[in-house]
Amino acid sequence: MPRHRNGAPKRHDCYAIGRQPDRDGILLGECQLIELLDKMVVIRSIEELQLYQSKSPNSIQGVPAHFTRSSITLNGIGSTITFGKDVRLQNANLIVVADDAHIDIDDQSSIKSHIRAGTGSTVTVGKRLSSTGGGSMSAAEGANLTIGDDCMFAIHIDIRTDHSHPIFDRKTGKRVNPS
Repeated sequence: MPRHRNGAPKRHDCYAIGRQPDRDGILLGECQLIELLDKMVVIRSIEELQLYQSKSPNSIQGVPAHFTRSSITLNGIGSTITFGKDVRLQNANLIVVADDAHIDIDDQSSIKSHIRAGTGSTVTVGKRLSSTGGGSMSAAEGANLTIGDDCMFAIHIDIRTDHSHPIFDRKTGKRVNPS
């Protein structure tokens, strides 16, 4: 079984659809997509997104109107990403890191940030979000994050429902920072 540098077993292999083979991925054809049930998939274009939608173990609904220097990473099963009408992704990374994670982006939102959803979590972006870039939105551990309609984010805004790492009490071993 493949292992990470820290010795832990790797659960998923990484595939990049429509790309040349590299250290982390292999080139896939349409017929091979059905085998991706338990694999990480990285999508880097609207064409790759449309190809993946036809064979996906997850649900991707809608297609962004604009998809520039962006990526969608799916890891796990039972997850959804939903795009409303006229959604624009520029320098954005949408990351579903585990099973049953969801990202919903409503109509006319312009995303120039990273959006990450973890196990049992949902990130919902309302209509007409405007962001200037460099920030992130993250929900994990069953928590949900909702951004309302008509919001505007300046550069480097981070909004999280979680910590980027667990912290444990040294004496009790109990986690002190759950989401």
